[in-house]
Amino acid sequence: MNISRETELIVKLKHLPGFGPKNVELVSKAMIDLGLFRDSDIEAYVQQCIKTNYIRLNNKLTSEQYKNSIDAAKKNIDLSLNNNIFIISQYDSIFPKQLKELKSYSNGKFKNVAPLLLNYKGDINGINDRKSIAIIGTRKPTSEGEEAGTYYGRFFAEKGYNIVSGLALGCDTIAHKATLNVHNGTTTAILAHGLHMISPKAHEKIAEEIIEKGGVLLSEYFYGTPAYKTYFVERDRLQAGLAIATIVIQTGIEGGTMHAVQATIDNNKILAVVSYREPKVRELENVCGNDYLIKRGAFPLRDANTLYDFLQSEQKLQYKPKDLEMRFNF
Repeated sequence: MNISRETELIVKLKHLPGFGPKNVELVSKAMIDLGLFRDSDIEAYVQQCIKTNYIRLNNKLTSEQYKNSIDAAKKNIDLSLNNNIFIISQYDSIFPKQLKELKSYSNGKFKNVAPLLLNYKGDINGINDRKSIAIIGTRKPTSEGEEAGTYYGRFFAEKGYNIVSGLALGCDTIAHKATLNVHNGTTTAILAHGLHMISPKAHEKIAEEIIEKGGVLLSEYFYGTPAYKTYFVERDRLQAGLAIATIVIQTGIEGGTMHAVQATIDNNKILAVVSYREPKVRELENVCGNDYLIKRGAFPLRDANTLYDFLQSEQKLQYKPKDLEMRFNF
């Protein structure tokens, strides 16, 4: 598979120094509409955009910087393709349509947070041909959480859903493994770094198995990009964005899981949270967030069939206005 000219243009623009996501989006759309795809078009058109105040840059770029950035982009594309990592943009037909409408709610209004580009390794049809369910939670689940993650991962994989998670320790890994043990089960791992590596390194074999069994590794970040703390927060919105529902296995009130929870609510998707019978489990630091979310309108989950039937009915949870923007003390 080759990279489309639209996607290649976006990759080149993203490599320009000081060129943020908004500038990339504005300039790429205009250039694509005008049919400007040559390397020489980039400097000329960006300069025109600056001159007309269509975009703003903090620092003026030299011709040498344009050339070096474009060369770096080409090198990155070659490195990716040579390592079976493909790059697609919203202009490509195989780009997951669920992610094109991704939004975030803050300060009383919604804003578009859809990724413009995706890097992937494996079979992306697992996302496009099946509905997905995200299964997420703490990196340190209890034995009850391990059982729950295996149960729900296996159940929904057997029902034909693609299972989405982040390949992290704990609940993520449990969900991936449960799916891989299902005949024809597919799972998607969304990573917070370039696909040149797997983090944690101990999960390299799981990543390989995901690809071997028809799943996909997905990332917004180019080959060679390390994992930064903010990237994990950005990654979480993609988990919720791909899925029709998010299942929280176990979480604390201040857990990182809450980022994906917020994205699920912002995009009016189903948030299902495992409800544990034993008070001693529910009150644990890594689990007390479950009751917290259920009290605020999340689907209380025990029997997987109940959630399955609810999803089949295509009903929506009615989040109250004050719950639309759940704010947590991270």
